[in-house]
Amino acid sequence: MNNIIFNAASPIGIDSSAMNKTKRTCIKVKGSVRDDPSLKQLVILNNLESLDSMFVRQEHTAPERLMHLNEIAITQTRTLDATPNLKNLKA
Repeated sequence: MNNIIFNAASPIGIDSSAMNKTKRTCIKVKGSVRDDPSLKQLVILNNLESLDSMFVRQEHTAPERLMHLNEIAITQTRTLDATPNLKNLKA
C-alpha cells in the first residue's frame, strides 16, 4: 500500500514515490530536514517513540497520545535549548 501525501495547496493526494520523483526532478535540494536531524531532534524523537509505545500499552486514544507527546516535545525542546553543554556534543 502506498503512502498518500496530501498537500494543503492541492486537494489531490499522490503517492509518496511520485512525490519524491517530482521533488528530485523539479527541486534541486540537499535533502529535507528529516534527512539530517540534529542531536537534539534525535534525542527528542527517541524519547517520544518510547513514550508513545507506553501510551499505546496504557490504551490512550490517538488524540490523547498526540496531545501528550506534543506537550512533551515542547518541554524537551525548551529544556535542551536551555542546556549550554548540548552544543558541545557531536552526533
